[in-house]
Amino acid sequence: MADPKLKFTGMLARAFLDAVLDEHERAEIRAYLDSGAISPEDAHEVIEDFLARTWSMAMADDVVSEVERTRIQNIVKELRIPMTRLPLSMRPLLPAPDEEAK
Repeated sequence: MADPKLKFTGMLARAFLDAVLDEHERAEIRAYLDSGAISPEDAHEVIEDFLARTWSMAMADDVVSEVERTRIQNIVKELRIPMTRLPLSMRPLLPAPDEEAK
């Protein structure tokens, strides 16, 4: 049996490869989380690690492209990562909470 954390990491990488999460990908992630195959603690750890690695790759050249910006924004939105859990340097890339409702 595959390591649940590795499986979830791969699932996130595939899902966000094009920077957008479609309905099928969203359902696949939700089903995996709801299946109990990965504990909530491990899922949070994987999500935080995935976001940190995505941020690190985006900042490798000190320029965040529009695709990288969109990917990060969608990761935060779709995986419901609270702003308080984000590095301060990442927060300017994200819309203010009142802008998200528009």
